[in-house]
Amino acid sequence: MHGEGLNIPQVGVCATTHVASTIEKCMSSFSLPWAIGPLPIIATFWAASVCIATIFNKGKLTGKIFVSSFLFPVGFLAIITQIAFGDNYFSILMIINQACSSLFFVLIFMYLNTVNGNTPLPPIDYKDSELWKSVIVFSLILLVFDVFISSFPIRSPCDTGKCLAVELVIGKKSSIFGSLYFANFIGGILLSGIIISTCRIIQKNRQQKS
Repeated sequence: MHGEGLNIPQVGVCATTHVASTIEKCMSSFSLPWAIGPLPIIATFWAASVCIATIFNKGKLTGKIFVSSFLFPVGFLAIITQIAFGDNYFSILMIINQACSSLFFVLIFMYLNTVNGNTPLPPIDYKDSELWKSVIVFSLILLVFDVFISSFPIRSPCDTGKCLAVELVIGKKSSIFGSLYFANFIGGILLSGIIISTCRIIQKNRQQKS
């Protein structure tokens, strides 16, 4: 009976090894560079606080809210995507992120104009043909950009000092977050331009009919 009992030293070694492995996995989560860098996290929290305060107080459309209403969805969606999906489905998630970021920015822009007694989109002296040109140009640039970033994602590991410094600030280059944050930023600007130009065309046509 005693010979078939538990080998206490062996059990102790196994338990110690398991604990050490668990601690190592936990510590690796805090090792630098992080998948999501500190700068986007800080920028996203700052932008969120500005957006929430301005919406509840119905503040005016200033340069600060203009920037924060764009930075908040860009960073927030990229962070959520990294946490929820890891490094999968980059192309589809990129398009969804860009669309949601742009819509959020345009809606905030139009909302703040409206609550301050202005039209959702202040009138500008551009002909319909010029607005259509901007829609077409922005659409072509966005298409080329999205195809390029999907075909050649910036995901290779860093091997230079400058690259490693950027990773420490923005996030690990091999993670989906860095590529998605960059794609959201550039694509969001282009898509916002497309949406606003299209809305201006619709607004002008309605005014002319009335």
